[in-house]
Amino acid sequence: MRDLARKVGVSHNAISKYERGEMTPSSGILIQLATALEVQVDYFFRQVKVNLGKPQFRSKIESKEEEKRLLAKITNWLERYLEVEEIFSSEIDPNFQFPTGFPQRISQIEDVEDAAGALREVWSLGSDPIDNLVELLEEKGFNIFLDESNSNYDACLIPFNDNDYIFSVNLRFPGDRQRLSLAHELGHLLLKIPDTIDSEQAANRFGAALLVPKSTAISQLGKKRKRLSLQELYLLKHKYGLSMQAWIRRAGELGIISNSHQKTLLKEFKDNGWREIEPGDQYQQEKPHRMERLVYKALAEDLVSESKASDLLGKEVSYALID
Repeated sequence: MRDLARKVGVSHNAISKYERGEMTPSSGILIQLATALEVQVDYFFRQVKVNLGKPQFRSKIESKEEEKRLLAKITNWLERYLEVEEIFSSEIDPNFQFPTGFPQRISQIEDVEDAAGALREVWSLGSDPIDNLVELLEEKGFNIFLDESNSNYDACLIPFNDNDYIFSVNLRFPGDRQRLSLAHELGHLLLKIPDTIDSEQAANRFGAALLVPKSTAISQLGKKRKRLSLQELYLLKHKYGLSMQAWIRRAGELGIISNSHQKTLLKEFKDNGWREIEPGDQYQQEKPHRMERLVYKALAEDLVSESKASDLLGKEVSYALID
């Protein structure tokens, strides 16, 4: 607060009063606040408000301060997103609905395979590769925030308002890791996991099983293998959007390869520094486009001005501009 006060040229007590609604800043101070906070002035007049719940991180974030900064960015973005949805509230139902039969209780780790299969069935996914997991989740009512900071977490799931959810995905990792992180967090939401089962292990297996069902893994690898080649794993990664290391673990948990061969392969990745960035071309990251589509639709229908569209998207837009 003191840092912001110095940037704007007012006392930190004034900033505190602005925040509590005890004093109204002048138009000049509003402009300076917007500049210091890197938002448009329209931000301060936004009607939609968001109450975020407790985030569930797949891997730990660096500090509480880092978490606060992330949640502030997500809140700002989500308020703009919900404002866009309100424009078309009579046409769309953006809220997430639990699929029939979910959340599903499991009693042993192997039950995760059936749960992933049941979700594929209720969502009519068949056994084919999921071409774009981000778009699929958007269609099901999830909001997906792409975090461009250099934090060390993979992804997190955050409840907000009543029964809605937002995924935050870290863009420092390749697309295959992004997809598994999203599917992993989805597992935490859709599974009821008893204390006798490691919840992280169950969510991770659910994510892998959603992206590559058991029957698909067996049809691609065979029921029993003495060894797997890196070239084979690389090609499978680019077909199914599941990392080479996740394919190795998938083969191990399904009994396709021995535990010793699984450990040997994973050690090779560790020794070569391939754990975060695997060898060869990287799997392309997936990006959500639903919010942009809605904003440009509103712009085309004269429901918002260009300046309002710019505020909603957090960047300069033009009716005639195609990025």
